[in-house]
Amino acid sequence: MTRIDEILSKRAKVADMYRERLRDESRISMQKIPAECEISWFVFVIKLNDDYTEEQRNQIIHKLRERGIGCSNYFAPIHLQKFYREDFGYKQGDFPVCERVAARTIALPFHGFLSESDVDRVIKNLRELL
Repeated sequence: MTRIDEILSKRAKVADMYRERLRDESRISMQKIPAECEISWFVFVIKLNDDYTEEQRNQIIHKLRERGIGCSNYFAPIHLQKFYREDFGYKQGDFPVCERVAARTIALPFHGFLSESDVDRVIKNLRELL
């Protein structure tokens, strides 16, 4: 806990780099953060625009990984996770808005030690694949 401020500050700087560099990218959207709020960053997620399909999102993730950029979908809708399906009977289609959003999200590489050149490499490759 003695380093928590340092850790959070580094993560905030990485998030700021992503947000600054991606702010004019029309093919994605990012979380809207009110000025009076402070975020404790643990993941950086973008959402592809509505004209992207889940298959296209998966292909982008696959190609980024092929280029050595670790990213992932983020995350499966809660109601489709095993516990909720088995214990509560939820199924595909029960929450279609959630499912549509989840089908277009990508968690970009994120930790406090990403450099500007790391972030630039991620964004360059992402833009090539969008």
